[in-house]
Amino acid sequence: MKKLLLFLALLASVTAFSQGGTCPTATPFCAGAGNFIFQNSTTDPNGLGQVGCNFSTPNAAWFYLQIDEGGELVFNIQQGEQFDANGNVVPGTELDVDFIAWGPYTSPAQMCSLIDLDECDGCPNNTSDPNFYPSGNVIDCSYSGSYNETLTIHNAQPGQIYAVLLTNFSQQPGYINLNQTNENNANAGSTDCSIVCPLTVSTPGILCDSNPTTTVTATSGASNPQYTWYDTNGVLIPGATGNTFTVSVPGTYSVHAIGQIASGQTCEEQIAEFTVTSYSPPGYTPPTGLTACNTPGPALFNLNAAIAQMGINAADYDIFFYTNQQDALDVAPNSLNPINYPGQNGEVIWISLANVNIDCIFAASVTLSYDCQNDLYLCDVGNNGVENFDLSQQTATILGSLNPADYTVTYHDNQSDAISGANPITPDTAYPGNEGDVIYGHIEENANPANVSTTSFVLHLYPTPDAVLAASATSVCVGGTAPVITFTGQSGTAPYTFTYTINGGTPQTISSTVGNDSVTITIPTTVAGTFDIDLTNVSDAHCSTPQTESITVTVNPVPDAIIQAPIITACLNGTSPTVTIIGSGGTAPYTFTYTLGSGGPVQITSNAAGQATVSIPTTTAGTFPFNLLDVADANCTSVQDDSVTFTIKPLPDATAAASATSVC
Repeated sequence: MKKLLLFLALLASVTAFSQGGTCPTATPFCAGAGNFIFQNSTTDPNGLGQVGCNFSTPNAAWFYLQIDEGGELVFNIQQGEQFDANGNVVPGTELDVDFIAWGPYTSPAQMCSLIDLDECDGCPNNTSDPNFYPSGNVIDCSYSGSYNETLTIHNAQPGQIYAVLLTNFSQQPGYINLNQTNENNANAGSTDCSIVCPLTVSTPGILCDSNPTTTVTATSGASNPQYTWYDTNGVLIPGATGNTFTVSVPGTYSVHAIGQIASGQTCEEQIAEFTVTSYSPPGYTPPTGLTACNTPGPALFNLNAAIAQMGINAADYDIFFYTNQQDALDVAPNSLNPINYPGQNGEVIWISLANVNIDCIFAASVTLSYDCQNDLYLCDVGNNGVENFDLSQQTATILGSLNPADYTVTYHDNQSDAISGANPITPDTAYPGNEGDVIYGHIEENANPANVSTTSFVLHLYPTPDAVLAASATSVCVGGTAPVITFTGQSGTAPYTFTYTINGGTPQTISSTVGNDSVTITIPTTVAGTFDIDLTNVSDAHCSTPQTESITVTVNPVPDAIIQAPIITACLNGTSPTVTIIGSGGTAPYTFTYTLGSGGPVQITSNAAGQATVSIPTTTAGTFPFNLLDVADANCTSVQDDSVTFTIKPLPDATAAASATSVC
């Protein structure tokens, strides 16, 4: 009873299996799942006539296999009315089975186109001549009266296709078991079971901004497939068990499928990988950004320059510009005028690239930014309001890191010409500019003239400084108040730096403080001498001007004097004594101031030798001090304290007395 139940279960598992009645409908099979048992055919008793060693081919059934690992493959073919649980024909139910096999081929289509049914007609059975095969494309053949046949494929190579034609000579209903018997032997080949339950996936769509997802459909040859999907990292995607999967992120995914074929055999797990790509225009690189100067405003941008930066073929696209991404994806009607667009610093412009060949819209973005070059400055020599500017010295700054061999910079006096490149300033090395003139730069890529950007800068003229020199005094005496020399800058911008020499010595500099036009130095008065102060240059933060002003300060020596009086005593009405005043240290003539006695100050001028003599009157007897108060020359006066005292003595007086006035 147990054997009968097993047999009934086996019959139930194979009744739905269909066979290929012609080569194009041949059924794939593999030996990887043990016994391959299926119902035989009884519907075509005439068959194909003689084929190879088979003198008749009643009820023919076509199969094919594909080699996985190369080597020798040996198959056992049995036919019977009943099989036991181990896949063996139940004794007494054996049915005659025959076969012929061809190969190798590269595909089932090639197999059917190249099989010649008349090839090897009359060739022997492998049972009678086991070493005869292969012969041409016929690799093995048997037409014996046995229910048990052996099919051998020698030296099979991976990927090769072989065809097998089985016949039911007995023309009685039953089953056929086809299985590999040498799979455990050394050098044994194996069959590829993926052809039994092939797994394919539909071609994924391309992700793009306008089509952010794509759905992939998996199809398995199993009768009841079970699917699992894996992400780009090979991680199982939870809940993804159907035959479709929707992808929104580009990358390489895989789907796995298992199941059974109609005979009940379990298919080996099949894996199919697929790659989802996101659309990017061929050659596309993100635009580096657009710049324009907002001095003077507004900043006007050439949006078309972003297309040239992308490296695409603009003819392949309908191109529009927008202020937001959604409008770019929708190709909204409110697109921007790309010429002279008044943009803001940091503003993002979205570019709609509608490919004219595929249904895909790509949205790129570019950022606008203000970029004003450093202004150009010159000193206004003569302060006449115009100087010749060398505009070309801005080229290196404008190009920055760009290779000057790849780009050309021209200069223009208005924004429109700068955008188009028209009317460049020539020559650009001697442009007669005024304070506040705006110069516009046109930067063009030599290999791609459409790649254009603009910038601008302002010309400035610095006034050239001048200076005046002043002294608090130009003549002083030794020990007097030190003269103050004042340097004063004008016409420029404080602080000023003054370069000067004293008596032609080493140049010295002195600077005023911020906000102050003037600075001073002092001339020492400790030593007599002449100090020539020559102002040679004045400069401010921007410009410098040679100077020729000078001032001379003289520090004069201070005069001195002594008095000489060899005689200081005289008699009344006698010869007048004298005092000699001798000046020195200054420059004669000198003026001496003195007093005599109780009299007031008296001045006397020296002779060229610097001496003066004063006579002391003797008309009055008494003591008369002579005090020298000061001495002066043309420049200086010196207080003196030298003195001498003169004494005028009165004359002696006498009386006479006689003892007699008359005598004899």
